[in-house]
Amino acid sequence: MKVAYLLGLTLAAASFSAEVLAADWADNSVGISYGSRYREPGVNEDIAKTVFNFTHASGYKYGSNFFSADFLKSDSKDPSAGTGNTDGALEVYAVYRNQLSMSAVSGKKLAFGPVRDVSLSAGFDVGTKNTTFASRPIKLVIGPTLNFAIDKGFFDFSVFYYHETNNNGIVGKKVTFDSTYQLSAAWSKGFELGLPLVFKGYAVHTGAKGLNGFGMGTGPETVVHTVLMADIGSLAGKPGTVYAGVGIDHFTNKFGERGVNQTTPIAALEVHF
Repeated sequence: MKVAYLLGLTLAAASFSAEVLAADWADNSVGISYGSRYREPGVNEDIAKTVFNFTHASGYKYGSNFFSADFLKSDSKDPSAGTGNTDGALEVYAVYRNQLSMSAVSGKKLAFGPVRDVSLSAGFDVGTKNTTFASRPIKLVIGPTLNFAIDKGFFDFSVFYYHETNNNGIVGKKVTFDSTYQLSAAWSKGFELGLPLVFKGYAVHTGAKGLNGFGMGTGPETVVHTVLMADIGSLAGKPGTVYAGVGIDHFTNKFGERGVNQTTPIAALEVHF
């Protein structure tokens, strides 16, 4: 499992974003979350997972960067590879997105209606998991993003060209899926209700991508991940540093596999620095 490689990728992306692109602002966080109703293809029961996360976001003269790496540990219902192995699987999944502001590049303000800017976005997802299936997804996306004007937050909506390759360890071959479309939204909205609160998350819909490694047709996939976080750091006079909250992680046709659906409540904690 290429955990060391992805750890290196995490540090490299953060360094590249903050230093090479001379970030005007940056936010880094580490977090942990837990859910007990995850689902995986080929597993017909709920799986408990603990997820450790590192996230970096930054802005520079011509746009912004976002990088996130999840380290997911399953319980024994989602076992790692090996005969008789009852240890839960370990998965690493990383996401990088860059937004290039067309207003900044052109020198002309491209705002209209509720839209404050138009960006060109591009990036990748990459992961690995130590199960018998041995997934190693590489996903590439590029397309336009509308950046909406939101008080105390943001809302971005993107239309992407999407291309994915993966590995099927059961049949022993690399899989190249058909290219398709992806619709992606990401948001964060701050407000007050006794404590400072943040409602944030993302929703992604990916079109069907042809045949999988078993020669079966895939279905369109929808992901919704959202959390309501309280700024508990403000209780100690350190606002914006520690957040705790609850949320939902939902998949329809997870990884494009028809009928693999998941909705799990999650509890989450984040520390920002």
